[in-house]
Amino acid sequence: GAGIVIAHVLNESGDDLAGAPFDRVLLDVPCSGIGAWRRQPNERWSLNQEKLNNYNKLQDELLAKGARLLSPGGVMVYATCSVLAEEGEDRIASFLAQTTAFTIIDVAAVWSSSGLGGAPPCAGPFLNLSPHATNTDGFFAAVLRRAPA
Repeated sequence: GAGIVIAHVLNESGDDLAGAPFDRVLLDVPCSGIGAWRRQPNERWSLNQEKLNNYNKLQDELLAKGARLLSPGGVMVYATCSVLAEEGEDRIASFLAQTTAFTIIDVAAVWSSSGLGGAPPCAGPFLNLSPHATNTDGFFAAVLRRAPA
């Protein structure tokens, strides 16, 4: 219902987006899709280490591009439909190891301030959903805040 939201699709170079910097950036990154395997079990036969490595490289590149588009004090959400640490926690750890300009916002704080109600579906700094724990597809999300100017 917000009338001031303008969606922009990041192009391949990531550097010609009119209107940048932005207060909010959502990175819904390409991934292995392992979080949807219960609905698409045949997909498990197409994933190999080389493909996963390529996804990780692209995910790292998109995190860096997204960070460049974010205004000081802005918030970036990194999301993937994977339950693999290699596509979630490890990507965030790698990103944070290369910059001191970002901090993690705990998912519980985001959940309670969002008006969603109830307790967060998982504990910890990140949103980790899985068929086993939450009866959903598998998802990972991290919320990062850029330091103010």
